[in-house]
Amino acid sequence: VANTAGCLALALILALGEAPPLRRHPAFRIGATTGFLGAFTTFSTLAGEIGDLLIRHRTLDAMFRFLVALVLGALAVAAGHFVGRRIARRFGGPVPAPGSEGR
Repeated sequence: VANTAGCLALALILALGEAPPLRRHPAFRIGATTGFLGAFTTFSTLAGEIGDLLIRHRTLDAMFRFLVALVLGALAVAAGHFVGRRIARRFGGPVPAPGSEGR
């Protein structure tokens, strides 16, 4: 749950960071993502739990745990990015899609 919430928050903060008022303050993104979210999410705990399941020969449980974490994390990133970009647009007009700069 913490990793999924962290993925959602990370994408939201990165997308919001593209809004003109926040773009001028890169420390916001660094502090919020690396500082706060680095302490909030616990990838090492997830890896440890999966490793423990593998050591106890519960391979299917470990695979299920890994896939659920991966899928939920990816969905949370997509949702956070979508919401963050919509909010960012309200603060400064359209935000170009990632990778579309220079096209």
